Amino acid sequence: MPRPARGLIGGALIRFVVGAVAVVAAVAIYATNYSHLTAGTIPLMHLAHDWGWTYDDVPDLAGATSVVTGASSGLGLAVAQGLAEAGAAVVATARSEAKCAATIAAIEARARTCRAKPRCVVMELLSLRSVARAAEELGALDVDHLVLNAGIMTPPFALSDDGLESQFQTNHLGHFYLLNALLPALRRAADARAAPSTVVAVSSIAHHFAPPDELWTAEALNDAAGYDRLAWYGWSKLCNVLTARELNRRERAAAAAGAAPKLIAHAVHPGGVRGKLLRFSKLPQRFIDAFEGAFYWSATDAALTVLRPLLDPAFKAPETAGTCLLYTSPSPRDKRQSRMPSSA
Repeated sequence: MPRPARGLIGGALIRFVVGAVAVVAAVAIYATNYSHLTAGTIPLMHLAHDWGWTYDDVPDLAGATSVVTGASSGLGLAVAQGLAEAGAAVVATARSEAKCAATIAAIEARARTCRAKPRCVVMELLSLRSVARAAEELGALDVDHLVLNAGIMTPPFALSDDGLESQFQTNHLGHFYLLNALLPALRRAADARAAPSTVVAVSSIAHHFAPPDELWTAEALNDAAGYDRLAWYGWSKLCNVLTARELNRRERAAAAAGAAPKLIAHAVHPGGVRGKLLRFSKLPQRFIDAFEGAFYWSATDAALTVLRPLLDPAFKAPETAGTCLLYTSPSPRDKRQSRMPSSA
């Protein structure tokens, strides 16, 4: 059945506007070269840079166990698929049994050469009881790689099952709980391989938008009247950076006392990635789809920003750890530290 003329005109207008904005933005970005902060955030900001690391550089991961949270779609799924293709035993997390079944099928569909069957554990980050159940199951494994990826961005104000603002609990607190519960599993794997296990927290350049008055108390965090979607999102992403930084500080302190380093942590900004992060936007879905198609990285390309610090031996050195790595997808480029947590 032919589409109504109004729909055709509207769709063409959206594509024209997005295309025009893309061209103007490309020229402005290339001319001003904002690479000190934003290089690689979107493909248009990558025009002057080489691809420095690709899937051809991913090592053989046979015998390794990799845990990826929020792997049912988007970036998390692409990371899980990349790890499975390289031979890792991938354990994903998703919010329900149905999502877990779909996640396993999606990993196997791309990673046809899986040498270890992927698994999925149900984990709802908005419930610490659910996180605790997942942590108990995952804690029985020796975990070589932990990717803290699951997240939400700028939803309406809501509280978790535990009575805390939803972005903070999903993006930070639930992952912080999981990470602490899995520290023994990460250290066991390091002992078995005689090499540090790696943690990558998916942060965001939006950590620069964290409010100047930190949300350290439940009263401030749960202030519905003062709630700013982007500022609260930025706070949760800053907490990801701080978590990686503190984990490495503790590991360095242990190493200074004579212990072999067992963990390396990184917080990364993956750039704008096509997926579901914009689902709380009030814009029409077709506009969001057009915008992401014009400006955002595919999940497969963006996954390289997570996979490199997770797998590249050059990122195992303590001096490379604990930063918000603004080399971004998929160059990667210089390992620049974020300024935000420097005085935390």
